Amino acid sequence: MQKTLFFYFLLSLSFSVFSQKEVFIHLVPNVNNANFNINTNYNGLNGKSFNIDHFDYYISDITLTHDGGNNTSLLDSSHIYIIEPDNFTISLGLLNLNAIEEIEFTMGVPSRYNTISGSNSQDISSFPLSHPLSFQSPSMYWGWSTGYMHMIIGGNIDNDNDGTPETYFELHNLGNQNQQSVSLMPIIQTNTNNNRIDVYLQCNIEQWLKNISLSSVGVLHGSNGPNQQLLNNVSAESVFTQAANAQIIDQQKTGELFYFFDNNNAVVQWKEIADAYKIQVFSNDGRLVKEKIGVHSNDLITLKNQAPGKYILKIYNKNGLPISGLNIVLF
Repeated sequence: MQKTLFFYFLLSLSFSVFSQKEVFIHLVPNVNNANFNINTNYNGLNGKSFNIDHFDYYISDITLTHDGGNNTSLLDSSHIYIIEPDNFTISLGLLNLNAIEEIEFTMGVPSRYNTISGSNSQDISSFPLSHPLSFQSPSMYWGWSTGYMHMIIGGNIDNDNDGTPETYFELHNLGNQNQQSVSLMPIIQTNTNNNRIDVYLQCNIEQWLKNISLSSVGVLHGSNGPNQQLLNNVSAESVFTQAANAQIIDQQKTGELFYFFDNNNAVVQWKEIADAYKIQVFSNDGRLVKEKIGVHSNDLITLKNQAPGKYILKIYNKNGLPISGLNIVLF
């Protein structure tokens, strides 16, 4: 009897070690340690001024090391994400953990999903329209045999040294050999509340563009040359980092969009998102399930009676341009 009671004590103890937390990772785009904005002129590492009009990349195969060396790996297609300038927060869902020690991920689409030869590959048209591996605008897909573009970036570079970027460049890189592994530790996490953890990381765009002569690339698609250099920089340079003050990062410039649960309903709230005018919520198959027009910079909506699954939220300004976004998971 005593052995039986001791067994149940150990069993209950093992289940109480970790608690379920909603985990969010914010990959905040930066240039020269300042928040990044589309179509804004910046000084590059080579002294040339540049701006960017689109910038998107894939994140996948996320592994969290936590609570004394335990690993939680998220390797399925539901945990492949597209990161955009106005949509850089990803929800990993409810995970059994308390303290994150290391974050590892792949920058790009894993080879098993990438091309016709991949063990888990499927035609792009078979994915729901809201899935990251479905059709995107701008396109992130090159072809059934060549695969997805792991990262795309385009803008203008100052080619005549007059201080004004005027020469267009565009890089679209692909290739099963070009995915890059990223490992960040130690991790500073923000315990937003008893049930939520936020991790704020930085994506340093000027480091991503290091050692690339943008004034001469033109529009370039491929898996070698400047495109290969672009992806190699992910491993060779400080493209992904975490600021020393990550636990107290002030999101006032870009605002903050998050959600929490209240009586089994998901409440979506945002703070300090300037120019917010409309929010739309889409289901994973692309259906519009919620819309609110005339919102303010600090506001909220409640999602009631929605089926479990992934949902995509977008906040727009009065001109119809997306200015913030978030992926959420309902259980």
